[in-house]
Amino acid sequence: MAMSSQSLTHLGDAGWDVFRLMYIHERLFSAAIANDTSWTNQRASLGFTLYTQRPTAINGNDFMLIAMSFITEKDQRPFFDLWGVKYSGEAGNQVAAYGFTAVKKQFWVVPNEASAFKDPLPTPVLINGVSPWPL
Repeated sequence: MAMSSQSLTHLGDAGWDVFRLMYIHERLFSAAIANDTSWTNQRASLGFTLYTQRPTAINGNDFMLIAMSFITEKDQRPFFDLWGVKYSGEAGNQVAAYGFTAVKKQFWVVPNEASAFKDPLPTPVLINGVSPWPL
């Protein structure tokens, strides 16, 4: 996720701030669902405009999809689909309502070297059934 977000100028730390922002978003969301009034007042600023009722029982995958898409300003459904992470139609509809550009199905390859951590290869592999795996 961080590698795919490195070009997003509204995120700091070359995309790695996406994780910090997700934690902050969850705290704001948890406070907002405390009562109907706070939910009504804050749901739009959290990216949950289609959720007119407080989603107190929202599952983690739905929350992550909506929050990650809202924070990155990218449709993250292809990323979730790539990894087989299931989400509800309601969450998918919320993300579609943003009208954001969809992320590519891609995988950042980190060389497997037992001696030291290596940076990912500079170009991700598109997961499209035809792109070759780097040697």
